[in-house]
Amino acid sequence: MTTPLTASRRKLRFEAQGSGQAVDIRFDGHRVWSTELVATADIHKIALDWPPALRPYLSGTTKLEVADSGSGEILASGAVRFGLSSKPVSVRDAEGRLLSINKWGRLGVSVAGVDTSFRERLIAHTHEILDHLAELGYTAYITGGTLLGAVRDGDILPHDDDTDLGVLLDHSDPADISLASYRMQRELEELGYDVVRHSTAHLQLTYFTENGSIDHYVDIFTAFYRSADEFCQPIHVRGNLPIESLLPLVPIEFAGISMPGPANPEAWLEICYGPAWSIPNPSFAFVTPMNTRRRFENWFGSQNTNRVFWESRHTAGSTSAAADARSHRRELDTVLATLPPGSAVVDVGTGDGADAITISNAGHHVIGFDYSYKALSRAHARAETETKDSHAVDFRYLNIYDRRDLLTFGAELVTQGTSWHFNATNVLAGLTKEGRANYFLFLKLVMNPDSLAIATFDTNYSVTHFRGDNPLTWHYPLDWLHSEIAPHGLTAELLHTATRRTAHGRRRTATVVIRRSHPSHTEPEAASWNA
Repeated sequence: MTTPLTASRRKLRFEAQGSGQAVDIRFDGHRVWSTELVATADIHKIALDWPPALRPYLSGTTKLEVADSGSGEILASGAVRFGLSSKPVSVRDAEGRLLSINKWGRLGVSVAGVDTSFRERLIAHTHEILDHLAELGYTAYITGGTLLGAVRDGDILPHDDDTDLGVLLDHSDPADISLASYRMQRELEELGYDVVRHSTAHLQLTYFTENGSIDHYVDIFTAFYRSADEFCQPIHVRGNLPIESLLPLVPIEFAGISMPGPANPEAWLEICYGPAWSIPNPSFAFVTPMNTRRRFENWFGSQNTNRVFWESRHTAGSTSAAADARSHRRELDTVLATLPPGSAVVDVGTGDGADAITISNAGHHVIGFDYSYKALSRAHARAETETKDSHAVDFRYLNIYDRRDLLTFGAELVTQGTSWHFNATNVLAGLTKEGRANYFLFLKLVMNPDSLAIATFDTNYSVTHFRGDNPLTWHYPLDWLHSEIAPHGLTAELLHTATRRTAHGRRRTATVVIRRSHPSHTEPEAASWNA
């Protein structure tokens, strides 16, 4: 029986027979999210929080439906309006493609929400990559959701947005596996692939549309055995899988094409998805055991920190800075007043490129880097309309969490023999300690005595708005900065403090300029950092 529902920008409420079933949430017939209801024997009131990635799109009107994921039965429905707008809700990307929340909690294109050409491209590229990996001598096979779809349906899962490949290595030592992964990356890049590194055991090949937006991905997970039966495939799979269940690889029908898969695909699927793997559940989310997660992250690290957050935010059309226009202009004016005329400047975490373009238009040579492809796509589009030369700013993909690539970039800058300056507006507070350590090591390598590194960041803890999954709510006290830069031979001068209004409350900010330490420099007293 269909029941009414109500919805705000925070919650969706309806009544349902609690049975633990997976449900699809649809806007005007399009599935935007799937989740699982709490099991109970009685009719009860359900209140679901909207996923953070979906909230920026909740504006306008729509016919909202809650449907059973398996049977398609409509459990609750109603016409709703989010906010004051009367326009239809649109959960689409810049290409006009429908988006849905995927198993990682971010918005992405799914096979069910786009035209058949997307599916055809994804299948063709997967087959091509498998052929190339085989030619390079790797034991490669379909894995993850790709294997699940092939075994269960013979096709791509309707709610999937990428394909997954595994590469079995002969190594068992994490260091050897990491080295092999870097070698694989070089070989794939030589073949022309755009490779994003998520860890030293996980690569992602990225494909783009004609205007530079992301079209789709193909993930490559390295796999190995720690013992005769202990199979590991970061980021999630670790368990008892005899090698006879994996090798020799066997052909498996996938979307009309024969692709290599595990010798016993059912055994592989059970250690990845559990014994209920054969039952369709679009609300499925990986829950990696803590000991497995800790082991893989300690062995292989993570260069994907908060990337999903920023990709989702830029996909929704938001800029990386949450400051109001007046305070952000004040921060940028400080940067422009501090830089020497005609400087060479690196804009760190460039986001949509607004600051980099303003600095460039003021007569400086600028490189802007970010690890969000969607941000870089927006930056290039902005440069087309806001600069005389669309190539005036050198926008690059670069990940602060990937120390290897960051220091390679630093070596490139050093060899140019130029005094480089750095702008990091609203960046440092949103980095983890590991990310900041990489950045300060990078500055130590690149900065000469004439170089300046300017940074503005929030210094106060947001008690009511803080969320661990939202780096815009994080803070970075001045004494943390002082203690973190000192081991790298850097010092900081406080230029000024201010306050700014944000969606996450009023924040206190500090603007500093970082320099290389002079041998005779005396460190400031701690009290001077309490401004």
